[in-house]
Amino acid sequence: MSPQKPYRDLQSIALDEGNRAKRNAGRAHIYALEIPFSVIIGVVLGKFVDDHFQTAPYGLTIGLVAGLAAAVRAIMAVIAWQKSLSSGDEKAQDIGYDDGDTGARGGEHHEP
Repeated sequence: MSPQKPYRDLQSIALDEGNRAKRNAGRAHIYALEIPFSVIIGVVLGKFVDDHFQTAPYGLTIGLVAGLAAAVRAIMAVIAWQKSLSSGDEKAQDIGYDDGDTGARGGEHHEP
């Protein structure tokens, strides 16, 4: 009788459909929270700047625009992630969104 490994191979865990479904559900919840909270945080920070430096309405406007930009970025990530789910691209599914063949996320750029 061979001793049982205390852990499974990480690649088999990553490819396990049950784990993939859990990761996808978790990622969907993160995106669902990221979109409204990016706008809320931008508005709150903009209001704080206005109150602290008496710059109304510029701080709130800049905070709102920054929050909306972050929300648009998150929405684009959701769209790319959904496309990767429908295309079956496992690399893009694990990263979160596909920005070409680089495998980079956000501002990271890796040479192929």
